[in-house]
Amino acid sequence: NCYGAQICEAGLACASSSIASCPTGVSYCCAESGELGQPCNADSTCNAGLACIGGLCHATTGPCGPADYCATGTTCVGGYCIESGGADQPCNNSGDACDTSDLVCVGWPWTCPPGLGQCCTQAGGDGQPCLLGNTCNTDLACYQNAGCPASAQCCGPAGALNEPCNSDDTCDLPLELACVDNPAACPFGYPDCCLTGGGFAQPCLAGGVCNEGTCTSSPSCPIGLTSCCL
Repeated sequence: NCYGAQICEAGLACASSSIASCPTGVSYCCAESGELGQPCNADSTCNAGLACIGGLCHATTGPCGPADYCATGTTCVGGYCIESGGADQPCNNSGDACDTSDLVCVGWPWTCPPGLGQCCTQAGGDGQPCLLGNTCNTDLACYQNAGCPASAQCCGPAGALNEPCNSDDTCDLPLELACVDNPAACPFGYPDCCLTGGGFAQPCLAGGVCNEGTCTSSPSCPIGLTSCCL
């Protein structure tokens, strides 16, 4: 732990565990510095062609100011034009915010590299931000769940009982579960969800199938169901 004295061997810098691979339980440690993706040198500089921003070394094409514009593919951050649009890079200033469709531009409460208020990050997977259009990878749905930071929405499990429906409005057990698209009928205020279906006064299964009674649109159906088996 180097915090306080901040004395490290030549070629190393004292850095926090947020930007360096410190041992478990150590908040500050001596780490290799000055190269791309490494902590800045002890004098807050980086090696040639790199800029120190938020304690981390970034690739740069040169300095920039409030009235300066950076070339396409770079963004002005901390007084330097740095590469943008890729994973863990700042978002692009123009065109698509990120370079590929599996990345989205995020800010708080999502975590970005030090010095970046917004950045492009991987999206669509379990616990990751939702893709553009509030979609997710197969078998996942975009909603607020325990895997999301703070009050954000993110991709989480879908298709099982009391979970949101799959992205194609189906449930994993189509002979037992029905996809209901009314928050009034769903737990946690989900916009849609998979509920037990097919029985009396239960939602109709896919295709209007009922195991008991007939699929009917009726005010006698439970709250949140426009049709049910009666």
